[in-house]
Amino acid sequence: MTGHTFAEEGAFQQEVLGEQKPVEMRADYQVEQAKFSVGSKDLVQGVDFRATSGEIVAIMGPSGAGKTTLLELLAFQGSSGARTGTVTLNGEAMTRRIFQKHCAYVAQRDSGWWCLTCRETLEYTASLMLKGSRKVAAERVNTMLRDMGLESCQDTRVGNELVKGLSGGQRRRLSLAVALLGQPLVIFLDEITSGLDAASAAGIMSFLADLTKMQQVVAICTIHQPSAKVFKSIDKLVLLSAGRVAYCGQTSRAVPYFKSLGRIMPEQENPADFVLEQINKDFVDPERVDELLDAWQGGARPFTREVSTRSLADVPALKANGRQSVCREVGLLLKRQVTIAFRDPTVYSGRMLMCLLTCSLFSLIYIKSRDREQSQILSRQWLLAWHIGIPLLMSMVYCFAAGDEFRAVSKEVRANNYRLGSFLLAQFLVQWPLLVLIALFSTVPSGFGIAGWTWGAFLEIEATLLAMLWIYESLAQLLAVVAPHPALATMGVTTFWLVNFLFGGSIVRRDDVPWPFRLFSYIAPYGYASRSAIRSEFIHSTFDGAVRAADGSYSCPHTLPTGCYGITGQEVLQSVSQIIYNIWPEDYFWQDLGLLFGIALFFKVLFVVSAYISVCRAITIGAPPPQEPKV
Repeated sequence: MTGHTFAEEGAFQQEVLGEQKPVEMRADYQVEQAKFSVGSKDLVQGVDFRATSGEIVAIMGPSGAGKTTLLELLAFQGSSGARTGTVTLNGEAMTRRIFQKHCAYVAQRDSGWWCLTCRETLEYTASLMLKGSRKVAAERVNTMLRDMGLESCQDTRVGNELVKGLSGGQRRRLSLAVALLGQPLVIFLDEITSGLDAASAAGIMSFLADLTKMQQVVAICTIHQPSAKVFKSIDKLVLLSAGRVAYCGQTSRAVPYFKSLGRIMPEQENPADFVLEQINKDFVDPERVDELLDAWQGGARPFTREVSTRSLADVPALKANGRQSVCREVGLLLKRQVTIAFRDPTVYSGRMLMCLLTCSLFSLIYIKSRDREQSQILSRQWLLAWHIGIPLLMSMVYCFAAGDEFRAVSKEVRANNYRLGSFLLAQFLVQWPLLVLIALFSTVPSGFGIAGWTWGAFLEIEATLLAMLWIYESLAQLLAVVAPHPALATMGVTTFWLVNFLFGGSIVRRDDVPWPFRLFSYIAPYGYASRSAIRSEFIHSTFDGAVRAADGSYSCPHTLPTGCYGITGQEVLQSVSQIIYNIWPEDYFWQDLGLLFGIALFFKVLFVVSAYISVCRAITIGAPPPQEPKV
C-alpha cells in the first residue's frame, strides 16, 4: 500500500470493553463491517470479530488479501483516502489521539536507532513515556529486559543492514518491549514472524501468547504463512481473500467450519496451510473460493462470535499517563541526539573527518598558493572555492541518516512518546554546534594552516561557510521527508550543488545566462557565499610580482599583462572580477550573510512544515453509510 496511490472508502465498527485495575487489565475488541476501497474496488469489507484481553487475533490470507490494509485501517496507519465507520474504545469514540494513548503499533520493519544499545533504547523510551522518578523507569526497564529475554544482549547495539547488532528475533522482541512500555490495552503487530526462521517465529508467538495473558492485553497481528505450532498459539482467526472474509472466529473452529462446507483437511496437514490454500485464488479455482466467501457473507456462520454480556455502563472511563513536560522532553532528546551524532558517522562525526582529510588534500595540491604572488592568485581563489564546495557536497551523505532518523521519529511521535516539536528543538540545538565544528574542521587545518590564509578573514569565512552548511543541512532534511527514497534525496542535494556551481557566477557571467535560467543565478547561494569569503581573504593581503609606478598604476615586469592583477587586495579583486564573475571588490558581507541565512531559514521552515504534515496529519473516521434493510 503506497501513500499516494490508494483512495480509501469504507465502514467499520470497533469496540473495546475493559476495566483498569492495579493488577489486571481486561479488554474486548470488536470490529464490524470494515471496508477499505480504491475507487470502486473494496480492499476490505465485511469484517466482524471480537477479541478479549489475553487473546491473540491473527489476520491471515494470501498475498494481496488485504491483511496489512485492514491492520493499518484499525491502527490508524496510512494516510490516503477517506475512512468511514464507528470506532469506540471502552465505550468512547476512537480517535487517533485515543489510539496513541491506549494502543500500540509495531510495524513489520523494525525501525529504530541502530547505534544505541538494547538497554539504551528502552531507557530513553521509558524516560520519555513514564512519569515519575528515574528509579521507577530503571525498574521498568530491568523488568522488561528480563521478561523479554533481552538481558544477555542488553549492551549490544541494535544494528542495521550494514552494522551487525541484534538478531532478527531480538529486534522483534525489542520492538515489542518498546511498544509495551506504555502499557497499552491493545497492541497491533504487522507480519510479526516475517523474516524469522521457524524456531524464532515459534518463540516469538509463544512469548506473545504468554505476554497477552500475563499483561492482559489484546494482540492483533498479521501473519503470512504460520507453522502448525505458531497456528496453534493463535486464539482467534480472521481469514481474508480479495478483501472479503472467508472465516472469522475461534482458531480451533476453523477446520470444522471448512468441513461443514465440504472442505475436508487431509490428515497430517498443517491447518494453516489448509485454510490458506482454500482461499488462494492463484492456486484454487476462483469459483470455489467465491463459494466460501459468499457462504460467510450469506450468513452460513455456525461458529459466530460470542456476544459480550457486559454493559457499557460498567466500563470505566479511559485513563492514560500524562506526558512529560516540554523541557524534560527536550533535555532527554538532546542527550540522545548528542549520543547518536557522535556514534553514527553518516550524521556528523564522519563528515568532520572526511572534510578534514579532503580539504587538507586540496590544500596540499594547491600548496604553491601559499605564496602571495601574481601567478598564484587564481589558484588561491579556487582553493577557497573548493573549501566552500566540498563540505556542502558531503551533506548528501546526511540524506540517508536523515531518512532513517525521520522514520524512527515518526514512529515514536505517532506512538505518543514525545512531541514532534520537542524533537525538532533538540535536533536544532545539537545541529548548530556540530555544524560549527564541521566548518572549523573544513578550514582551520587546511585553509588557515596549510594554505596560509590570513587570520583577519577568519570570522567572515567561518560565518559564510556556516550559513551555507545550514542551507544544505536543511535541504537534506527536507528532501529526506518528502522524497520516497533516500537515494532520490541524495540526488536532489547533488543536483542543487551542481546548479549552484553552474549559476553561481564563477563559470558563466550572470548577464550571459538566458531567461528563464537566469533566475537561478539570482537565487544560487554559492555566488553570494563565494564573493564574500574570497573578498574577506584577499582584501587583507598584498601580492608580490607587481611594482607601483609614479602615477599610481602598477605593472608586472616578469609576468604577461594578462597575468598581472595588482598589489593590494582591492586591486587584485578588481582585476579578478573580470575573469571570475562572482568576485567583487565592494563589501557585501552582511547583505550576503543575510541572504544566505534567509535561504537556510526558508528550507528549515519547509522541513518543519513537511515533518508536521507527514507525522501529525489527522486520520479521521467518518460516519458509516446507512445500512440497507434486509429482506
